[in-house]
Amino acid sequence: MLTTIARFEFRYLLRNPLVWVTSAVMFTMFFISVNVQDFELGSEGGHLRNSAWGVLRNYVMISVMAMFVTTSFIANVILRDDETGYGPIIRSTPITKFEYLFGRFLGAFSLAALMMLVVSLGMCIGSLMPWADPANLGPNRIVDHLYAYFLIALPNLFIHSAILFALAT
Repeated sequence: MLTTIARFEFRYLLRNPLVWVTSAVMFTMFFISVNVQDFELGSEGGHLRNSAWGVLRNYVMISVMAMFVTTSFIANVILRDDETGYGPIIRSTPITKFEYLFGRFLGAFSLAALMMLVVSLGMCIGSLMPWADPANLGPNRIVDHLYAYFLIALPNLFIHSAILFALAT
């Protein structure tokens, strides 16, 4: 039942226009930051834009900024039931409170985690554009993106999502 609830929540949130607008803005920011000369996101200069340090720095920055956006996904999961009057109905079913709450959290968290992958996608595609300055770019290494995603983005996303979900609950 836990996976069913998580899948429902994931599909429900996919229909939210905020998910698509946020993903498009994040993709565009990092696409432009890699291949436009005068647009840098928090860089100290002197580093390749798609280096390991650059990717790590971008994930740190977006982890902080994404906290405000993912608040609407995570908190909406709980607040939506009480606003619509569906909360008492679901509490009267044989679904346990753990399955229900953890399933809803997993669905919202997995969508937010999927959205964070847009950073790597934007950086990789941006660095392949023909107008990108090759002097500012190094090789695209997937290991750098995976390292930053699993070491920085997911733990930060999990911590602030769990805190906000607990506050909303």
